[in-house]
Amino acid sequence: MPRDSVADVLGSTKVRQNRFRHITCMVVANIAIHFGVTYQSALFRLQNLGYVSKQEAEKLQMHGKLGIEQLIDQQMPTDGKSMQGKHQSSASHELQIEFAILVIQAFQQEIIFRGKLLELAKLIEIDSRSLLNVAEAIHANSK
Repeated sequence: MPRDSVADVLGSTKVRQNRFRHITCMVVANIAIHFGVTYQSALFRLQNLGYVSKQEAEKLQMHGKLGIEQLIDQQMPTDGKSMQGKHQSSASHELQIEFAILVIQAFQQEIIFRGKLLELAKLIEIDSRSLLNVAEAIHANSK
């Protein structure tokens, strides 16, 4: 089965060039997860394709440095198959990261708060303190 293009993924995340063009760090994170690349690689590709300007890329890079990039890269399998110590499939790994991103988005929108975020992090076996730090940093910088 052929892989989607970046434009297909952007379309599925409701980022369309004509209608809605605001690409957030969460969109970059979703693209990185979808294609199995680092946050930095996904951001570079979006800039290369003209979806983000140099200034937008610098801002998104700052958000990556706040922790999304590290959260994704720490959880990403290094061998492309599965995480060696955890015996999980790449499909379940992708779901774990996507769920973490949804948790961060819910926290940003104040749908959930610290306690629920910590509880959900444990549920998906991601370090709860790391997830909270990322979510708080993104929330603080998005105001």
